[in-house]
Amino acid sequence: MGKAIGDFNLIEQDDRVMVCISGGKDSHVMLELLIALRESAPIDFEIVAVTLDQKQPDYPEEVLPAYLETLGIPFYIQARPAMLAGKK
Repeated sequence: MGKAIGDFNLIEQDDRVMVCISGGKDSHVMLELLIALRESAPIDFEIVAVTLDQKQPDYPEEVLPAYLETLGIPFYIQARPAMLAGKK
């Protein structure tokens, strides 16, 4: 991943990289890899996590913010509008 980012200049000095966090393992791994890369990269860049809260039944909404806070990653959680969630 680091080689591809360097070879194609995917992340440059002072970039802000948005990581979309779904709550699944793939997005969590991507976030963790970018955090590890940022710690060893020869450039400085910012990571911001963004989530679309789809209001899944029985999903504890405090879990993701607590996790991101422990990582020290700024995050935004956008609630899915009721009309898009099939609610009236």
